[in-house]
Amino acid sequence: MVQAEEMIGLINAWQITGNQQYLKKMVDIWYYITKFIINVKYGECNAIINKFNQVITTGDRVGFWKGPYHNTRACIEVINRLV
Repeated sequence: MVQAEEMIGLINAWQITGNQQYLKKMVDIWYYITKFIINVKYGECNAIINKFNQVITTGDRVGFWKGPYHNTRACIEVINRLV
């Protein structure tokens, strides 16, 4: 998921510059993820969201790069850097 990588990039920018706007934007992305992307009913994250924040249900929900890499890595990175 693109937003997972975006969160890590924003944390990098915040750690390098100390600019709180990067951290605020990262939190905004997390709220977007929790509202539109995380699929509470079926688990995992929705794979595709259109520009109207509607879930596109065709295709796989989990893929090799999405679940084990992007999503998991983002969670581990965020926890390690903010806790």
